[in-house]
Amino acid sequence: KVEVKLPFHEPELRAYLGDAYCYTILGNEIVHSPWIYDKYVDIEYNSINEQIKYAYYDYYDMLPNEGPLIKKYHIEPMPVKDYFGITQIVKKTIDRGEYFVCFWNEYAAINYMLHIDNDEIFYHGCMVYGYNDAKKVFYMAGYFRNKYIHYELPYEVFIKGAILGEHLKHCYTYRSYRVNESFKPVYSNEKIIEKVETYLEKQYDENDSAVSYNICAEREYIKKLQEQKEAGSEFHLQSIYCIAEQKRVMLERIKYLSGLGWKADQYIQLYEELTNEYENLQNMTIKYNAIKRASLADRLIHTLTDLIDREEKLLGEITQSLKDWNYKE
Repeated sequence: KVEVKLPFHEPELRAYLGDAYCYTILGNEIVHSPWIYDKYVDIEYNSINEQIKYAYYDYYDMLPNEGPLIKKYHIEPMPVKDYFGITQIVKKTIDRGEYFVCFWNEYAAINYMLHIDNDEIFYHGCMVYGYNDAKKVFYMAGYFRNKYIHYELPYEVFIKGAILGEHLKHCYTYRSYRVNESFKPVYSNEKIIEKVETYLEKQYDENDSAVSYNICAEREYIKKLQEQKEAGSEFHLQSIYCIAEQKRVMLERIKYLSGLGWKADQYIQLYEELTNEYENLQNMTIKYNAIKRASLADRLIHTLTDLIDREEKLLGEITQSLKDWNYKE
């Protein structure tokens, strides 16, 4: 075979790396479908690092084994400096219809793409979804300059990163992912109601009082924005982006439920309005960080407070509507 490429789906959201690999393989419907896992629903705020992010982060184990993905861990008894052997392992994995995932030195790819020579070692994950023997390149996916991209990397560059990324001297370790064709997600109305109600609760981490979750996290973050405004500090754009993205995902989930027969037109319209306003909030944050005008910060904080209040009311109505809905498969 000269070239083999497994399906590649562009993730709709800026997922954690291991999750992004799952979207690459399975497509984005997995995040909107009957919430077969609970990621990208909950967010958290940590008053120590002063940032909002998605909660319950788990680097690679987003989905259970034998669920939508079948994952295997492999140990090959071979010297890690066997250049040809490692290349063949990757290609045979792809030929079986499985995606190849391993830890490596990511600077191998960074040095190649930026035409630099950084001899540091940055252990990170990488995924290969295809190869081309004529061009002698692997087709790969990962984050580069904060964007999830797919790119071509010469065999010899990949091997350099793979060897430096190995901790064992006499064997080579990696993971393989493939789609579980027999998996069928089961919709649970009770589970979704529980998740929405949980989002509305006042929640703090029982082991760490600095961490709050969901609506509570958003309100705690507003307090921090007030402090940052008074200090003339920048607002953390990535936190605003995370909140806005979480609303976009919620909108897509509502649309999915609408496709199952739930009468959701009014909720879709209201969430579309919310997501549009959150987009504007991101632009407002960028502008504030550039000019540090107090009146703009006040408008931003007021807008965010209003959006949280509106969503809280909307989620309460959605919860009641889902309870009243007589779902039938």
